[in-house]
Amino acid sequence: MQILTIDVGTGTQDIFLYDSRLEIENGLKLIVPSPTLIMNRRLQEATRQGQPVLLTGVLMGGGPSGWGAENHIRAGLYGVCDTRCGPHVQ
Repeated sequence: MQILTIDVGTGTQDIFLYDSRLEIENGLKLIVPSPTLIMNRRLQEATRQGQPVLLTGVLMGGGPSGWGAENHIRAGLYGVCDTRCGPHVQ
């Protein structure tokens, strides 16, 4: 049996594939930047370049993406979020 687990946190996205044929310590493990952290980096770059941003998507969490959007607007730059982004990014 295989079970895929994903934990999306503030800074990292932790992925583990459990395989009952293997010892648990031999399961596939990945630690990658979280989508919110990647969005924050993109927002920081847009802020640095003085570019407007448009945020779209089915759901966007808070944390780094929300902080990046707030910083962008506080810098006096234009940012728009469509209604699907969710309550965390406004």
